[in-house]
Amino acid sequence: VVAPPSPPEIPAEPVEEVEEILEEPDVVVGTVSLSPTLYAIYVGEAEQHATTLEREMAAIEADPMHPVSHEFMRAAHTLTSSSRTTGFNVLADVAHALEKWLADAIDYPPEFTAERIATTRRAVDGVVSMVRSIAGRALPLGREDLVEDLKALREGLQESRRTGDALLKVGFSQY
Repeated sequence: VVAPPSPPEIPAEPVEEVEEILEEPDVVVGTVSLSPTLYAIYVGEAEQHATTLEREMAAIEADPMHPVSHEFMRAAHTLTSSSRTTGFNVLADVAHALEKWLADAIDYPPEFTAERIATTRRAVDGVVSMVRSIAGRALPLGREDLVEDLKALREGLQESRRTGDALLKVGFSQY
């Protein structure tokens, strides 16, 4: 038995490999649109900073003489910059006001009165709530009330510093 002749070999045309690039759609939170990777990094880090804010606030609530730590202020600072960079400006505004208050409190340690503790707690809770909203893909509402409350704390602390310094100078000049 003779095998039928093979069909003539036709040279194969080169097949270009087509790589289909599947891009994930951007994550949209209100008016902010981020790549899924950037969104995941931002939310992961924001949640860590929110945890730091809560832990540090609890330490001051437990002991009003507990000094404001650099870690407390740094968490607010980092939330400010990362939120501003990603476009979550309402969170950045409150975190920035908190950062400024905490920086002043580090430089001139206040006695944490009930009012100062309550205002700082409201600000921390506001920031944490905003982080959770963004993690749930909902744009938080602005909290200008918290920004103003923190500004008032700073002004009160600065006034205490001025009057305290003036009293010290008067007191020392008498000796």
